Amino acid sequence: MTILSISSHVVAGRVGNQVALPAFAALELEAWSLPTVIYSDTPSPAGFAGDTVPLALVGAILDRFEADETAARLSAIHVGYVREAAMVSRIARFLGAAKAANPDLVVSVDPVLGDDGKLYVPQATAQAIKDELLPRADLVTPNLFELGWLTGHAIGDLDAAIAAARSLARHQVLVTSAPSAHTAQIGTLLVERGRAFIVSTPRLEGPPHGSGDLLAALFAGRLLRKEPPAQALELAVASVYALIGAAAGAASLPVTQHQKLLAAPANRFRAVQIGGEKPV
Repeated sequence: MTILSISSHVVAGRVGNQVALPAFAALELEAWSLPTVIYSDTPSPAGFAGDTVPLALVGAILDRFEADETAARLSAIHVGYVREAAMVSRIARFLGAAKAANPDLVVSVDPVLGDDGKLYVPQATAQAIKDELLPRADLVTPNLFELGWLTGHAIGDLDAAIAAARSLARHQVLVTSAPSAHTAQIGTLLVERGRAFIVSTPRLEGPPHGSGDLLAALFAGRLLRKEPPAQALELAVASVYALIGAAAGAASLPVTQHQKLLAAPANRFRAVQIGGEKPV
């Protein structure tokens, strides 16, 4: 299986493709990366260097993949951080061409829009992701703020989160930072057609950047390996929880030092089904 991961490249840090590629490798999946931006480090108030990859360059690469039938040979495409609306549109056209060439292609979209009540991409980019990328996705992996923005739903509890996820009308929606029954816990919610699962873990303060990127990649990778969705959810969450714990307050996830935890986490949190048919 070959995955094309289209996302950010950060030279000093573990976000975007810098966590997605190690995750796919740990699951023994072949992964290629196409950067949408190249930054020195994760953008912060302290500043950073870098810029968006020129649209003409990204477009030329995608044109080549369409022309030489590389797109038809892909098993999956994973899309993460995209800064410019025009690039979103070009990627969306590529997804359409790749799906037409290979109807079995799996498309995973991590709609990196914002958090803590605000967007950190331009409004036009967020709208393009909603209008052009999401309709082509099989799996969507928003955080709770992104889910609310994409659906226009006010999300105050778990039932509202499930309803919002279902309104996206995608095959699978994985929601991070979902409401949990206990304030000391945080949930990761998987909503499918007809059923939903939640995994709750103790709330860890100050998780490093890239935790959501890592979870999206691990879950998508496990689904590609044909693991049952509830099992894929449990293992992906357990790996991310273990990596956050191993970071011990550091700014980056220690994916190099703890590669084994990406494939085989030591502990596992149970996925609880919420309504619907029983898991197979």
